[in-house]
Amino acid sequence: MALWARLMVNAEQIGVVEIQRREFLDLTAQASIQDEVSTYDVTVDGQACGTVRHRYGDGAWRLLALAAEAVAARNAAQTTP
Repeated sequence: MALWARLMVNAEQIGVVEIQRREFLDLTAQASIQDEVSTYDVTVDGQACGTVRHRYGDGAWRLLALAAEAVAARNAAQTTP
């Protein structure tokens, strides 16, 4: 699974976020996948920003929020002397 988000300010695109799941998740399996937790790679404008762990049942908006937190933490670490 991949989640893509364009970051826009008014009509100007300022970035692209890609979130890619590392593990294969069998969506056709009989077992419930709502509680499956997977690792996702977060990339912004083609640069790796880290990984996040996400429960499938929490949905795409929560995954995007986790990715934003990972990017913010990376940026803070890079700007801290």
